[in-house]
Amino acid sequence: MNILISPLGLAPGAVTALYHALQEQAGISIDKVITVSTNDPLVDQASKVVKRWLNRHGVDYEAQSTGTPELLEDRSVYRFARLVGRLIVQHRAAGHAVHVGVAAGRSSMAALASLSVWLNGANGLYHLWIDRDIEDRGDVRHFYELSVEWQQRVLHPPFEEGGKQLYALVKLPILNLQPVHEQLVSVVQHNLLPALRPEPEIVPIVQEIVATSDLRGFLNMLPDELTVDQLKEILELQQKMSQIQARLQQPDADRVKLVQESRQILAKLTITLARTAVEDELEVERLIVLVGQGAPTATIIEQTLMLKGVGTWWQKLTKALKDYKQEIESAEKTVGIVTKIVGLFVI
Repeated sequence: MNILISPLGLAPGAVTALYHALQEQAGISIDKVITVSTNDPLVDQASKVVKRWLNRHGVDYEAQSTGTPELLEDRSVYRFARLVGRLIVQHRAAGHAVHVGVAAGRSSMAALASLSVWLNGANGLYHLWIDRDIEDRGDVRHFYELSVEWQQRVLHPPFEEGGKQLYALVKLPILNLQPVHEQLVSVVQHNLLPALRPEPEIVPIVQEIVATSDLRGFLNMLPDELTVDQLKEILELQQKMSQIQARLQQPDADRVKLVQESRQILAKLTITLARTAVEDELEVERLIVLVGQGAPTATIIEQTLMLKGVGTWWQKLTKALKDYKQEIESAEKTVGIVTKIVGLFVI
């Protein structure tokens, strides 16, 4: 199956024209188109135009949104990049050929989509130039003012007309860094907490990448990964749990106090993961309120399991919580639970 992933802004033709160009100029028959956008009513209108057109041509369509109205700060920017990356990884893992377009949406979206391709690989990365006369009429705010003929020209421009070329498909180069993800992550882990993670052996080319790149920024864009700061927090939680385990072996251990400390660590871990995995900020705030009120760990876990998360590591977390939620009555078991859960997310 051939999948086309593209940002989407206010010009639906930038997506549909790319779909047709890939088929007509590159011989690639796209089976499904996925757009990634911010949460905006005008973009929703553009998405509906894309959906109707593609469905008319027998092509599946899926619209994905970051849930934020703009790419205003680090969190929303990295969320967009991770969403594109997650879609790439998901469909390549399923054996599909993934093609990414960077003609639609804002220029920053094109840059972030390109970076996601470099980080995660893809079968193709494409830009589409469209004649200005057609491009200027493509804004969804004026789309329904166009004649039916011009609507069709916007969504499916002819390659050439009257000896004049009306669009050009440009295949862009890709440097696939996916094979070195594990080594890059291991370097960051060692830099954050060298006592917990020995210095890794890395090949010379990776050493050069580490020395000349904003490694933290790139790793914050990896799909289904915690940000570097969150990874540091989890590693620190793991270190604290190891200390509690050692204290439990002492004959005079205050087990009641250790139970309280270990449950606090579990609550912090839950919130750290929820902030990244859960799109609904209100649900995250409810979880934080429960923790702040000193709710029992079992209650916190129940609330966590109700949150709608995304990503493979979130699925691993919820599974781990389900597996261990009956085992939180003693200090030893509570420590063991948190240690196991933390271990799921530390490569």
